[in-house]
Amino acid sequence: MADIRLRPGQKEVCDYRGGFLGVPSVPGAGKTFTLAVLTANLIKEERHLPGKILIVTYMNSAVTNFKMRIGDLLEEKGLPRNKGFEVMTLHSLAMKIIKEKPEVLLLTDEFIPLDEIEQNRILQRETSQWIEENDAVFKSFIAFNEKDKSFQVKSKIDQWTKKINNVCKEMISYFKCKGIDIHRVPDLLKGLPQHSLLRMTLDVYEKYERYLRHMGMIDFDDLIVKSIDLLKIDDGLRERFQEKYTYIFEDEAQDSSILQEELLRILSEKSGNLARVGDSNQSIMSTFTVSDPKLFKRYCEQKGTQVSKILVSSRNSKDIIDTANYLVEWSQELHPTELCRDSLEPQLISPVGGDDPFPNPKPQVYTIGKILAKTRREELLKIAKNAEKQRDKDKTIAVLIPNGYIMDEIKEIMDQQDIPYREVSSFPKERARATEALGCILDFIAHPDDQEKFIHLLTQYLQEETKEDEELLGFLGSCYLENIFYPADQDTLEREVPREILSSPNGKQLLENIEVLKRFMEASTVEPEALVLHIAESLHFDEEQMAIAQKVALDIQYMMQLNPNWRMAELAAQLKYIRNTYNYFANLVYERNGFTAEPGTINLITYHKSKGLEFDTVYLTCMTSEEFPAKLEDKFRSDYWFLKHDYKNPTAVAKAELDMRMGEAHALSPIEKARVDTIQERLRLLYVGITRAKENLLFSCHEAYDSDFGRKNVTPSHYFHVLKNYIEEKRSNEGN
Repeated sequence: MADIRLRPGQKEVCDYRGGFLGVPSVPGAGKTFTLAVLTANLIKEERHLPGKILIVTYMNSAVTNFKMRIGDLLEEKGLPRNKGFEVMTLHSLAMKIIKEKPEVLLLTDEFIPLDEIEQNRILQRETSQWIEENDAVFKSFIAFNEKDKSFQVKSKIDQWTKKINNVCKEMISYFKCKGIDIHRVPDLLKGLPQHSLLRMTLDVYEKYERYLRHMGMIDFDDLIVKSIDLLKIDDGLRERFQEKYTYIFEDEAQDSSILQEELLRILSEKSGNLARVGDSNQSIMSTFTVSDPKLFKRYCEQKGTQVSKILVSSRNSKDIIDTANYLVEWSQELHPTELCRDSLEPQLISPVGGDDPFPNPKPQVYTIGKILAKTRREELLKIAKNAEKQRDKDKTIAVLIPNGYIMDEIKEIMDQQDIPYREVSSFPKERARATEALGCILDFIAHPDDQEKFIHLLTQYLQEETKEDEELLGFLGSCYLENIFYPADQDTLEREVPREILSSPNGKQLLENIEVLKRFMEASTVEPEALVLHIAESLHFDEEQMAIAQKVALDIQYMMQLNPNWRMAELAAQLKYIRNTYNYFANLVYERNGFTAEPGTINLITYHKSKGLEFDTVYLTCMTSEEFPAKLEDKFRSDYWFLKHDYKNPTAVAKAELDMRMGEAHALSPIEKARVDTIQERLRLLYVGITRAKENLLFSCHEAYDSDFGRKNVTPSHYFHVLKNYIEEKRSNEGN
């Protein structure tokens, strides 16, 4: 395209024609656009022949974005939209490889990797069995106190029971990333003490893997492992895939793992054409996944890799760019924890040139501020009211929240203040409604005489306006439901239900909903999975909600095969138990097309979820030392308060034990290493938050919050004070 104007860095990347290329970039540098232009140019020149160009990314929404951009560019060049390239997630790529010859891996042609629902269920069973068989060892990790009352002892046991599943899940991913299969488990167990977190996780791993192999299943971690195994085993298959892809481009390379890096290395081995694009300063997933930000840096530094940096960005105003750059430079020189001074790479953002057709925003005054409140509720209330004042039909707004329970707190405040908002967290309410409604209806069908369940179903899903109808709610709380659902005749119904209720709009709607529920109860003799689909159709689920209902139905079918004696009550209880996992699936369905901020809407979003997005105005909330620790002595949310000091971060301890067994000892203790890793990642998370803002940015913090155990004092993060001082100095210099 003759009218495309490339910025410094973008042009060098688009001049790439072969070899190993590393592209460190900054937020808002246009890396997706740059890769799309490069891909279209290579296809126009037919350099991709005889193969194709493969673009690998990590989000389904990014796949859609790449396909659209490349297709548009090809179309403008007079070429077919889908000519010469493929875009897929890394797991989709691995799946494609395995599907070629699943029998080599002892898998059937119809194999499907475990989703999180089934994986969690299997792990729950295996960890529960381990606890039952190792009760004394299980309790030996808990920090019991002589003064603990019985309810406190029970609370600690319950907390540890809940967390073990997560610890084992993270360690299973770590084992597989390290290339440890179950045949190595016996050797690793030799000499380990009974009271060892590594022993515990290895025991569960062995049981979990043997069950998967017996059932012919694999999980998502296995996809990468097995695809690499298959490519190594089968020379013909490896050569076929190497010839299929003439170029391989990796997006978000800072979130790559050792296994992912190896897979791409194998596929690009023959052509030698591999371009990896990423921003190490936006690596914020290593505490949740097995990704390692050091891998991309190492790739860029290795001999033979050409490096082209894209450091120019038009997203942010100069003041916000200066703030982000200040954080980078300060952390390199003055971070209070010396081991964390390399948390951020020394790559600074540059604004675009004065003649750029898409200039940086230029607010008329200095638009960066801060709030320090006495309590968290006061802080969130101030943010809510300030955001409401900032609402403008032409501007986008985001309030960044550190975690789920604070998200619930600010939603409650926004509702009380009657301030409209959109939730963009992992499991927003509107996305969960389909699964929750299904579970709630099945729960009522299993307990049709339970008035509380009926009222909850009615007010939350079927007839929300009855929340405000005190007369109707009072009647429903005292009536006999059977007389309402199955009256002998109309006279009986009129005797049971007050006339003023029967004649009211809510009363008439109530009778209609009762008829709907009666049809559901009458259909409860059919297979449960068919009942779920019948309910979804009767409630007129839209296309996306139906996709979720179909997923629920398939899972119900599987659960009933494993538990043929289950009745509706057990099924409903299980559905409620795994609701959050279904919400995870619901989130995937709703995110197929990605997220677009709407002007005039206040978006509530987690810091992690904000990555890749941008807003005119951004609020960075709850910058406490718990959420953004900077010193080893800070309080860390990753520490489990109910465990003994040496086990407070059980996953970190288990990983350190494994590293020592494999000859990879660390100078720091496991707890110290985990804390250093957390400090580094949370600093990068703060950097991500800052760079989401285009024009306006506000930092906020509090000094205490109210809990079930009374008011708890907290310390503002060291970063809050650093940025506060920086902002005050800038405002003083600006004279406003």
